[in-house]
Amino acid sequence: MLFSIVIPLYNKADTIERTLRAVEAQVFRDFEVVVVDDGSADDSAAVVARTKRTFPLRIITQANAGVSVARNRGVAESHGKYIAFLDADDVWHKEYLQELAKIIELNPESEYIGCSSEIVYADYVMRMKETGKIEKISFYDEWPFYSAIHTSSFAVTKKAFDRVGGFTPGCKFYEDAELYYKLAKHYPLYVSRRNLEYYYRDAEVKACSTSSKTCLDWPHWKWAESELANGSRDKALKRCIRIELLRQLNNYARSGNVEMIGRIVETYPNLTTLLPVGFFKSKLTRTLGLPILLAIAAWFRMKHNMRVKVEAK
Repeated sequence: MLFSIVIPLYNKADTIERTLRAVEAQVFRDFEVVVVDDGSADDSAAVVARTKRTFPLRIITQANAGVSVARNRGVAESHGKYIAFLDADDVWHKEYLQELAKIIELNPESEYIGCSSEIVYADYVMRMKETGKIEKISFYDEWPFYSAIHTSSFAVTKKAFDRVGGFTPGCKFYEDAELYYKLAKHYPLYVSRRNLEYYYRDAEVKACSTSSKTCLDWPHWKWAESELANGSRDKALKRCIRIELLRQLNNYARSGNVEMIGRIVETYPNLTTLLPVGFFKSKLTRTLGLPILLAIAAWFRMKHNMRVKVEAK
């Protein structure tokens, strides 16, 4: 079996049938589905059970333990070579798995693959700019500006997933980014520049929580800090962190939040050694350097706009 589709399920009775219909519509059929009901309080599992389907599906029920534990459980119970993750409120184009299979056929050494996406908000849609090409990239090169993949638009071999330790238990936001960072340390990402996944951000509760916590809590920063503390010389990782830090510090500097800049320096000493953070902490240099800060902001916006376009829904 080529793919195991792992779906974490928590109180998604209103969307899970739509997700399963998208799976049923897949042109490529060499897959199984593992649904992990993470202690839903609604009838999500009952909706899954009564949804008509022609593919093999198993429902695993567990006490609520969070999305990371649910996904890890699904992987442990799976039989496919590649694990394709899908949240219970997202949708795939009918050719999604077929495109992933094409990536694998052209690049049999690939461990870590995905497709571009469209992010659906309540009143607008953000689309990746499509070229139709399949490219071999470093995830680190794209993440700071706009991620090439999302949780529901990538697949990874079970071997590679186990090698990096899977999702961190207890992590409820940006747990996907941490996994991408860990995988990128060992593997290139093979990505199709076709928008074949639809990531719904208008849902009330995502399986992957969009927490408003500050960047001090971001797990991928914690992982990168640990890597640097342990002597990592990965230039791509350092470049990625440098750019992401620059964006965050620039935002705080423009708003005059010197306290947050100081907390970032204190929390992540190894990350902030990559940047002249004294420039951002000084009120005088922030004032004199306003044109520089504005230029940095414009640069980020330009790089972001090169990758996406936004249209009214």
